[in-house]
Amino acid sequence: MSATVAISQAELYDPRKVLSAPEFKVLKEGEKPEAGANVAVFYNAKKEVHLVQKPRPKPGPGQVLVHCGSGHESAGEVVEVGEGVSQWKVDNVSFEEGALCEPLAVALAGIERANLRLGDPVLICGAGPIGLVSLLSARAAGAEPIVITDLVQSRLDFAKTLIPGVRTILIDRGKSAKEQAAVIKEVAEGPVNLVLECTGVESSINTGVFSAKFGGKVFVIGVGKNELSFPFMHLSANEIDLQFQYRYCNQYPKAIRLVAGGLINLKPLVTHRFSLEDGVSAFHVAADPSQGAIKVQILD
Repeated sequence: MSATVAISQAELYDPRKVLSAPEFKVLKEGEKPEAGANVAVFYNAKKEVHLVQKPRPKPGPGQVLVHCGSGHESAGEVVEVGEGVSQWKVDNVSFEEGALCEPLAVALAGIERANLRLGDPVLICGAGPIGLVSLLSARAAGAEPIVITDLVQSRLDFAKTLIPGVRTILIDRGKSAKEQAAVIKEVAEGPVNLVLECTGVESSINTGVFSAKFGGKVFVIGVGKNELSFPFMHLSANEIDLQFQYRYCNQYPKAIRLVAGGLINLKPLVTHRFSLEDGVSAFHVAADPSQGAIKVQILD
């Protein structure tokens, strides 16, 4: 029975079925999709982004077909159910908030595993989307003070609009990790209990290490290079735990409760919105730092 289910799942999601379907069509630049077409945004081996028309999938046993704007951070409407589906849970969040529950789940998993406690001084390295949802989550968990760092002043300014009490530091590329940590500890009024490192960059991780108190923790959420160097003896002599995260589980129900209950407001993170037909432009805006985008959402 299990083997049969596994095979049917593999067949259902076989990309060759989509690419060889008569409905599949790569749209030329400026070409509009046909009325009622199932539209998606693809990229090719050259990492060029383009619109395509693709066949509408059919839900299998125990599955539902969801109409949504994205396949990664997504929320949508159930439009068709497969055999055996009789009920499903409807959550009291908007599509916009539902899509942002994925990055929120990343931050919540980190905070849970890092054992953040009420009143803990916290440093967040990086004010990108994951750093900002970590900021919202750390505040909801009762961290105080919270210091957040970044290389871009506009992102720090944005962090201030989310949490006015956060203390911001613009990273000086000319400073060493120890020198930058000295600035952080001055702003935080001492070493921090916990560092939530959201960049995965070696210099940022090491700055976090030198900012942590004796017996503190540096929790790395960001994804970095395959091999990185850390100040081992400082970590060892100061009994600082260095912990990592790659995946998360069982966080979506918590994320939905926090958003639906008003403890975390994700809506300000969406700075740009595009229709699915303009999805190519959405990706170009998201990839261009000068646009000031935090989260770009594609709505259909």
